[in-house]
Amino acid sequence: MTRIMRVRIIGTFFVFLTIVVYSLVPLILVNAATPPTSSETRCLSIAESPPGILRCGIKAVADGFVSNLDPDHENGNSYAYCIAGVFSPAPGCDSAILVVEQVPSVPQQMDEAYVKFDLRNLPSYLLSSHAQPANASLWLFTDLLTFSQNATVQAHRVLSNDWSESNLTWNTRPAFAAEYVSQQVGARNTWVEWNVLAATETSMTNSSEVSFALTPGGTSAKNYLWFRSIDYSSQSGNLTTAPELDVDFIEPRVTVLTPFSNITVNVDQIAVHTDEGGKIQIYLPWGQHQISVPAMIPINQSMRRAFSGWSDGIPQSNRTINVGGNLTLGAGYGTQYKVEANSPYSFVTGDGWYFENTTATISVSPTNLFADGVLGYLGVRHKFDHWSGACTSIESQCTILVNGPKSAYAQWRDDFTIPLLAVLIIVFGIASAVARFSLSRRTRTPRR
Repeated sequence: MTRIMRVRIIGTFFVFLTIVVYSLVPLILVNAATPPTSSETRCLSIAESPPGILRCGIKAVADGFVSNLDPDHENGNSYAYCIAGVFSPAPGCDSAILVVEQVPSVPQQMDEAYVKFDLRNLPSYLLSSHAQPANASLWLFTDLLTFSQNATVQAHRVLSNDWSESNLTWNTRPAFAAEYVSQQVGARNTWVEWNVLAATETSMTNSSEVSFALTPGGTSAKNYLWFRSIDYSSQSGNLTTAPELDVDFIEPRVTVLTPFSNITVNVDQIAVHTDEGGKIQIYLPWGQHQISVPAMIPINQSMRRAFSGWSDGIPQSNRTINVGGNLTLGAGYGTQYKVEANSPYSFVTGDGWYFENTTATISVSPTNLFADGVLGYLGVRHKFDHWSGACTSIESQCTILVNGPKSAYAQWRDDFTIPLLAVLIIVFGIASAVARFSLSRRTRTPRR
């Protein structure tokens, strides 16, 4: 007979005597919560009206318990734990259980249970949207409780999920966090619940596995419990008693903040109008959605409010959001003024709308061109002279500080240099011809 079996027989005899002493003590039901019923990972809506609530039940993928008095033995993989038929978890004593124990004994015995869940079995739309749980409950079904008084069991987050039923022993058990959630257990054949939201949130962030260590809440004759394991459920055909992690997700609320009342915000092509404070709130399913706000809000012909970016840095007014939890987005707007640049000739660039207190650079080109019609044929040219109005530069390019609506005008002058030169040349040519003609006549006149 192994040492662990001898110790457990002695411990069982002690337990049996103590049960007789406490047999007249009324059974105290400390946890009458509704037990889970799902036999596999599935999600059910438990609240329809906004916000909806989705509850996902995840069955354990691995479990087992370890004992300090048998430090190299693994107690997973359908390990049957029963002693001479006393307190047998099932007829024939062939079903696996999880033991949590720290009763007074010599030597001191301590048993801890470990349970692992794979959060990657959640629906893909929850994982891809990084949905944040609102509540998470660890459920285990009690199979044996030594006494009718309350036992105390603590649930810790296991720091590493790199363990399996085949390698879980006291010497190889993974470390767990010092923080724990405590629960009192006062009845067998009932569900016990631990609130494990904090541990589940941490693992949800990485879309990974999450493990829990169940330890006794100190040395006490009351702290001797059996819980039904995965293997118990599979052997008995009662899959609903396997350890389960229930995770609740509250339908996300999306809030959009704008500076304007009664403007249209489109959410998945559905128009929603902002309230008096410029806000909308809407509940959306988990996943990706399209949202857009107006790119421009007209004020008058020369002033408007223009979208300047979302509070999370996205510059486009039409965007995709990935909703996993409550989300608040601010739509930023800035004041824009119209800059007008006018010219009777040539081409003007740089006019248009500019945000307040930015600079606008306007220019005109080309700055020298022939006049239209006969004057152009005669060589008359239009030449840029200077800017007037919001800009007074004599250069063809001008910079304006846009602190309000601005108007600039290109001033031109007509250049008659070429026609005047042509006229002068013609006049000079005629004069020269007349002079030569007169001189030639004088030289040909005979003397008398």
